[in-house]
Amino acid sequence: MNFYDNRELSWLKFNKRVLEEAYDENTPLFEKLRFLAISTSNLDEFYMVRVGSIMDRILVGDKTLDDKTGLSYEKQLEKIYKKTNEFYSEKEKTYDFVIDELNKNSIKIHKVTSLFGGKAEMTRKIYERRIRPLLSVQVVDSKNPFPHLENKAVCCAFLLLKKDKYCLGLVLKSRSLEETFLINKNDSYDFILTDDVINEYAGEFFKGYKIIDKCKLRVTRNADIEMLENELFDEFDYRSSMKKIIKKRQRLSPVRYEVSKRISKEFKKLILNKKENLDMIFVNKIPLSFDFVGEMEKMLPKEFLSLNTFKPKNAILPVWFNNISVIKKVREGDIFLNYPFDSMRIFLKLLLDAAEDKNVTSIKITLYRVNKNSKIIDALIKAAENGKDVLCIVELRARFDEENNINYSEILEEAGVRVLYGPEKYKVHSKLCLITLRKKDGVEYITQCGTGNYNEKTAALYTDMNIITSDYTIGNDAKNFFDNISSGNVENTYEKLISSPFNIEKKLISHIDEEIIYHKLYNNGRIIIKINSLTEKTLIDKLLGAARAGVKIELIVRGICCLVPSTDEFFKNITIISVVGRYLEHSRVYFFNHNGVGKIYISSADLMTRNLKKRVEIACPVENPKIKDEILRNLELILTDDVKGRKMDKNGDYFKRETIKNINSQEITFDLADEKNKSVIDRKRQKNKMKKDEQKEKKLTYFRWLLKGGI
Repeated sequence: MNFYDNRELSWLKFNKRVLEEAYDENTPLFEKLRFLAISTSNLDEFYMVRVGSIMDRILVGDKTLDDKTGLSYEKQLEKIYKKTNEFYSEKEKTYDFVIDELNKNSIKIHKVTSLFGGKAEMTRKIYERRIRPLLSVQVVDSKNPFPHLENKAVCCAFLLLKKDKYCLGLVLKSRSLEETFLINKNDSYDFILTDDVINEYAGEFFKGYKIIDKCKLRVTRNADIEMLENELFDEFDYRSSMKKIIKKRQRLSPVRYEVSKRISKEFKKLILNKKENLDMIFVNKIPLSFDFVGEMEKMLPKEFLSLNTFKPKNAILPVWFNNISVIKKVREGDIFLNYPFDSMRIFLKLLLDAAEDKNVTSIKITLYRVNKNSKIIDALIKAAENGKDVLCIVELRARFDEENNINYSEILEEAGVRVLYGPEKYKVHSKLCLITLRKKDGVEYITQCGTGNYNEKTAALYTDMNIITSDYTIGNDAKNFFDNISSGNVENTYEKLISSPFNIEKKLISHIDEEIIYHKLYNNGRIIIKINSLTEKTLIDKLLGAARAGVKIELIVRGICCLVPSTDEFFKNITIISVVGRYLEHSRVYFFNHNGVGKIYISSADLMTRNLKKRVEIACPVENPKIKDEILRNLELILTDDVKGRKMDKNGDYFKRETIKNINSQEITFDLADEKNKSVIDRKRQKNKMKKDEQKEKKLTYFRWLLKGGI
């Protein structure tokens, strides 16, 4: 039996689960359109990175086979193309379904060819006045070369005939041009898509040619810069080298062509511009880009959006937030933050408190993806301006955030922050912050360790767990970690923290082996692992071995999962759940029952080869009993999710469970966080009431004494 799935094919299954959210009756109508946009963006990135990487490997003659399925790069690409075509078919059905639902709510996206009367006239005016001036045209023939088509930008292509010769006409649009226009908002909201308008009218540019055919065209380019990164260390200035590489990426080769209809082989060849692989062209009959969704949202009435989008949720702030510094609070006990249910403002306040605290000597932090206009960056700069030693390990190779990180690294340096880029050949993906305070008899540490980035935007959209602790040993481990990374040393062992690229995998294997032993002794073996992706074969085989020994394995894997429980024996002992809902499941947690002791770690590392062998990651033990209980309850809740949870079957496909208990784990977690905070408020109010009652009773006792002639 085959117990493995291919990484790329497993990812395509994940994106199908995202697309399914647009069909889900529990998803608000406008959110359905957003899920279509998300699945589109996901597939774009998949082609830019994963398919781009595979094409590079084929180009250099790499004959390596997938270590789990034995597929060559060529065979993987063939299967990816097949699954992509199936995805487009599903996406078209989903889009038609959502459009029908929008129509029922008087929101219409019109095909230009179906317009007549006043709406047709208005569309023509919009084209003449607002669209046409922002278009440029080019005929590709023996005298005029094929232009550079911008990555993911939609243009219109025309198959032209002149003097018995075929040539290609292209109409390109300005980046500043709107993606959609509102042509009516009386009895209904009527939209037209800019690309449809151009496709309908732009043939007028080609007077003197016979137009044989036309279509909308979108090119996706390779964005995998791994090959280019070999050049990084040939230059002294790492940041300047990264800037050059990012510019080169903008002109890398196409990896996918999308066209809006079926076209002839002759037309395909002209579009491919001498490339031979016709399989790179995909027919996508619905909008090629979903950038119009954001523009539509701004034009739709608030009443419609309030009824057809997710209800706003405010992250919880604890009752003590405005009354005490986070530094003082964490001295009373560890603080657990579960985003987006708990507010990131607590961590931001920690940085601001540290910037002002006269006893704080340094702040050290790893930065992988930070928000634009980041308040965290502002807090670090404030700390540096207040004389604190601030060190930022900035990862410039965070894919698609390189430019943002380069800009922030320059801003931080100008403000007096020490900026380092981590060790050669390893990305620093850890989520670790260390604050050091001076004491009379030494130093004190406040350490934050988390599963997600220091990013205010994603903290409101992704589920991520964080612990802030004053534990001296963890703080000392973090201090040694920053010292080691600063000196380029990644081969380290710490007392409590676990790091990759050398130790997280070893520690997980050790815990799995121990769980097998505990199960043989006590028959209660259980492992719960929550991650984004599972691809590392060594750990997959270890988990299969534990399941064979009878240990109950429960995996919560949002995305790629290369383990398939394909027999009754393994299906009985291995449960694999994927939750796709309002928030992107991002937290990584490892739990081992160990006969009720309950070893729990939160980590920045997925169980992927890149995380365990090619990145600097951190896993932090959870030792506070209350926090351990809260995390375990959260895992148990996710495992029972019958609204947004999908379970893997023996074939590696996912099915939606029958909704019996109506458990939406994300919604319930928000409610629980709110209830917990309210109960604290109620206890505080009760305590204050008791105090007032006590004071009142003292006064009454005093007055009784007076009435009895006590003076």
